[in-house]
Amino acid sequence: MVKSAVRVFLRVRPAAGLNGNASFGNDLKSIALTDTRTTSKQPLPQQFQFRFDGVFKDAAQEEIYEACASDVLRSALDGFNGTVMCYGQTGAGKTYTMSGGRSNFTQRGVIPRMIQHLFSEIQTFRDRSCKVSIQYLEIYNENLYDLLDITTQPHELSIHENARTETVHTNGLRAVEVATEAEALKLLFEGESNRVIGEHQLNRESSRSHSIFTISLEMRLAGESGETIRSKVNLVDLAGSERVSKTKSEGVVLREAGHINKSLSILEQVTHALSSRGRDHVPYRSSKLTHVLKDSLGGNCKTVLVANVWGEGAQTDESISTCRFAQRMMNVTCEVSANVVEDASAAARKLQRQVAELQQELAMHNAMAGRKDVSYAPYSDVQRAELRAMVGAFLLGGEDSIEPLELISVRHMREILFCVRDMYSSKSDTQTTQAQQQQQQQRRTGGGAVAAAAGEMEHVDRSAAVAAAAAAAAAAAARGGGGSGEEAGVDGGGVGDDDDAAKAAVLGVAPDAARPGSAAGNEPPNAAVERLLAAQAQVDSAGSGAPPPPQVVRRRSAGSSSTASLTGRLPSGTLPDSRQALEAFKAGPGSATAALLDDNRTRLKASKKRAKELGLAINAGKRDLDVLKARAAELAAARGAGGGGGAAASAQLLGADELGVLARIKELKGAYREQYAELQMVRSDVAYTQQLCDTCAAELADAFSAWAQAQYGDLALGNGHAGGHGGVGGGAGSQVPPSPEHGYITGHSGFASGLASPRSVAGSL
Repeated sequence: MVKSAVRVFLRVRPAAGLNGNASFGNDLKSIALTDTRTTSKQPLPQQFQFRFDGVFKDAAQEEIYEACASDVLRSALDGFNGTVMCYGQTGAGKTYTMSGGRSNFTQRGVIPRMIQHLFSEIQTFRDRSCKVSIQYLEIYNENLYDLLDITTQPHELSIHENARTETVHTNGLRAVEVATEAEALKLLFEGESNRVIGEHQLNRESSRSHSIFTISLEMRLAGESGETIRSKVNLVDLAGSERVSKTKSEGVVLREAGHINKSLSILEQVTHALSSRGRDHVPYRSSKLTHVLKDSLGGNCKTVLVANVWGEGAQTDESISTCRFAQRMMNVTCEVSANVVEDASAAARKLQRQVAELQQELAMHNAMAGRKDVSYAPYSDVQRAELRAMVGAFLLGGEDSIEPLELISVRHMREILFCVRDMYSSKSDTQTTQAQQQQQQQRRTGGGAVAAAAGEMEHVDRSAAVAAAAAAAAAAAARGGGGSGEEAGVDGGGVGDDDDAAKAAVLGVAPDAARPGSAAGNEPPNAAVERLLAAQAQVDSAGSGAPPPPQVVRRRSAGSSSTASLTGRLPSGTLPDSRQALEAFKAGPGSATAALLDDNRTRLKASKKRAKELGLAINAGKRDLDVLKARAAELAAARGAGGGGGAAASAQLLGADELGVLARIKELKGAYREQYAELQMVRSDVAYTQQLCDTCAAELADAFSAWAQAQYGDLALGNGHAGGHGGVGGGAGSQVPPSPEHGYITGHSGFASGLASPRSVAGSL
């Protein structure tokens, strides 16, 4: 194993008051923060110096990825585990760094860029096959959630530690195998849409949970080695630390902040324990976050921390706290090693090949020594029988010679020893059987008196048992004289059934009152069955009205930004056309999301158009290149047919036409490479922008559904005046005609049957 310290980078969010509170070193690896707060004990401002592996100010997303995450992926392709973690104050830009923005393709974060980088590297592999799987875990209020399968309940997920490999994994977490970049991006956006977000004064879309996006790789090398490389990369987006005095959180958001701050506090305790010398105990199990990240914190993993801070003077205290944690993280050391596993079948084939080579070597030595008839193959049954006869002859013989055996090899000696052991075991078994037969014969001849005595004792015991049973029955009759007729023996032939009582006492038959499931001894044998049937009848009579078992339902926080503000409520009973309702919503509460959707669609259309243009240009260039190659071959053949001597002379005799063709071929090859590289980038842009469009459409549909429900009330749900055939106004002739071409209204009573589902609206946007 190789020791590797945690690499730490600092990213400062751009702010207006940045220059007055922070100063950067010329090497872009240090920062000085000035705390202007003064107290009675500290009347003067304080300045704090911090140094990291890199400090970024106004850095682009591509620069952050290349500096912080690209090496982690390259190490993962070599078999090393990796982790990229974002830590900092709420609203400092952690989610933007990890996932990116939704405005354009250049705002992609670490996760989508790593996905693109991974599949571009896989396409260059020639010596290995690679399998990629994705997992997405959320830790919300100390509960585990699977963001790729929202039907999984928290109690179905558990953290398990493998004592042999000293690794940690989550049982029950879904792992989805992906084959393309588009499939991986789809899972990323699906998980992002299931995350819990909230709103407070510092962040309109604050992550209320920790998320861990895991990329697992399994690469099988070609050839006879059969080695398998396994690695994983954890991309961690931590929820931001919060001060309630600044965020003004309350209710659900306040309770979420308590869980977030507690887990981050335990993370700091773990970091402090790992960076302290002589510390034996590390409190990994104190929180779900640190338990899941046990491999990333001091384990077999190359870890990178990106600390995000605000640049504003009002947040200087939180920025200093974040920098202190980041510096402690730099003292944590991980022991890393490549995860290379040798395939069992390949190892078996290798050993078989070695055995065959050694047998050939022995055969050569035997031939050189003049030894014949030496075999190293396993003995057959016929050979073992012959050897057994030879061993028997040797054991019975009295001469001081071992000539019948003739020890010729180690295998031959082992077979002889096995024969001796088998013969000895057979002899011992025969002697034991004979001894047992003699003992049985002695018992049969001398055991008559013993049998007679045993019979007399049995008779005495039976008589005593009968007398005891009769006395017990008489006492029971005397105690139960005032009972029912059945208990007193009136209906059953009397109490004195001495034969049955005696038989019960002697044979050990339990009385009816002592049978399981019978409380008084007079319950009929099928009473339990009747009770079960009655209970089943009660369950069946309840029908389907029984409430379903409780399910854990996850909701967005009370302050979530996904709930649109309900302004401009129409008068009660006013039902516009569905197209008008959607346009009104897009012009009002949903204007921001609608504008973002339109921008993404415009960029998607332009990217698709550019991809088509590049494809046509590449195909045209390929055709021109083929024509020029054929022309160059013709000119070279004509030059060779015209004579000339040698390669040097041929090179000097190149004509102007041939030189021009070769120069044009070189130019087309360069243009082909550039266009193909651009096409790959544009394809990634199309896939990413398509996911952005789908996400924005789904958000707009959800917000429109909530707005319509609040805007039209019971009319939109079909529970009010629009029931039956009355339509909106209550009369038969006031129905709103449906508009199935838009997909917003269904049925024959307009809004009485409800607005369309959010997903159908998303499909129509």
